[in-house]
Amino acid sequence: MTSTSNRGTGNSGQLYPRLPTGGDRYHLDCGDLGRRITARRTALGLERSDLARRAGISLPYLEYLENAPSHPPLSTLRVLARILHTTDVDLLGGTQGRPPGRGTPSPGSQLALLPEEECWQLISDHGVGRIAYPLHGDVLVVPINYAVDHGTLWIRTSPDSQLAARTDPEGRVTVEVDRLDDVTSGGWSVLLHGDARHAESGTSTTPEPVAVHPWVQQDRSLLLTVRVRAISGRRITW
Repeated sequence: MTSTSNRGTGNSGQLYPRLPTGGDRYHLDCGDLGRRITARRTALGLERSDLARRAGISLPYLEYLENAPSHPPLSTLRVLARILHTTDVDLLGGTQGRPPGRGTPSPGSQLALLPEEECWQLISDHGVGRIAYPLHGDVLVVPINYAVDHGTLWIRTSPDSQLAARTDPEGRVTVEVDRLDDVTSGGWSVLLHGDARHAESGTSTTPEPVAVHPWVQQDRSLLLTVRVRAISGRRITW
């Protein structure tokens, strides 16, 4: 029996799409191209000089590609992708709209625990995460926009949302924030455990110390705070 693969063929069901053939024009964002080339090269144990030699490009040019925003010729991009055992689209981040986990493990990868200070640095002062909470005997997990101020997360939601109606009398929730990269098969994850409360208390309203900007522009008038009791994180290292 002969099996066929549509990997890299441009078919609608392909696992690893390729950029269109012909010419050197492409329209994907190149903002992280240098970081992805560097990370993939490092994961494969290649020196920059080795990659430049095998790709047939000068060492200064490869150094430029890795350290400055650039838009290299498509032919060069494909040569680099072949040597780095990935695809041109992956190097450009073109598969970011797909569920993560399609990459292959990097040799020698392992999990490293992150110190608390680094966890706070990674989640920054605002971002997107997932909040898990109990509701009528189940556990729901939904994405949220959050802001951070002095160990407290601030979240805006609809007064009619399931998050507003959570049933744990103690308000216990868990928030997860991460960043994953299929090209490098790496990333980090931070977990925060805390107590969620309405920011309103009686007739007084707690002022919002930082702006929370939900991506959904429907009614998000209910302000919640999550006072973090514990924070931990892990990172994939090589």
